[in-house]
Amino acid sequence: MLSSKLKKQQGYLYIDAVVAVFIVGVSLVAIAGIFMQSSQASARAVRYTAATNIAQQQMELLKQRSTEFWRNPQLPNSLPWLGKERELIVNHTNFFVLTTIDQIDAIDTTLVKVTVRVSWQEKGSTKYIQLLTYFSKI
Repeated sequence: MLSSKLKKQQGYLYIDAVVAVFIVGVSLVAIAGIFMQSSQASARAVRYTAATNIAQQQMELLKQRSTEFWRNPQLPNSLPWLGKERELIVNHTNFFVLTTIDQIDAIDTTLVKVTVRVSWQEKGSTKYIQLLTYFSKI
């Protein structure tokens, strides 16, 4: 009689072990999925931060231009990246900078509108950030 009880208990122990392994397995798969999503979000945040820093650096380099540069009626419509070329590659991502200049004489003859757009490729699509400011001609 004692041996039949032990056999029943051994069967329950085996089922308990299988259920425990299944629960642990499902939990690990869920944790791995969350880890992958957080890693991808972190990488995206790094790219957006790098693009914002590049755009800010372009703005700072534009601030160093003289007032005479901004007064020039023949201002170009766009400007190239003013920094070092190696600064446009961050964590194996190539960034592209487009700086456009708009004379807004119809609104205010003393201001020049400057837009810096930094773009990069991410999963087959183009992502970008854009900073806008106004420089005074006076």
